Amino acid sequence: MTAERSLLAALEAGCSAPVGALADLLADDPGHGQVVTEMRLRGVVGTTDGSTLVQLSTTGPVPTSHDEAMALGRELADEMLAKGAAGLMGERAL
Repeated sequence: MTAERSLLAALEAGCSAPVGALADLLADDPGHGQVVTEMRLRGVVGTTDGSTLVQLSTTGPVPTSHDEAMALGRELADEMLAKGAAGLMGERAL
């Protein structure tokens, strides 16, 4: 949840912005003990009609602190902004 909120905050997404964030934990052996080893953070920003999207994700070790989770969200947001996410939202100027 912290990584998701950090991503949205770094994008400066308003309540009407077409933006989404989802973090999920990945197991190294699904169905056989499911030891969680990694976290995937996905983000999407689109135009209001859905015709254009910037979708990116990152996967890495499960953050062990609030600061690590915040950094993960900010890093993905920076990548998304570099790919044109700000222009799609129409709410943020670079």
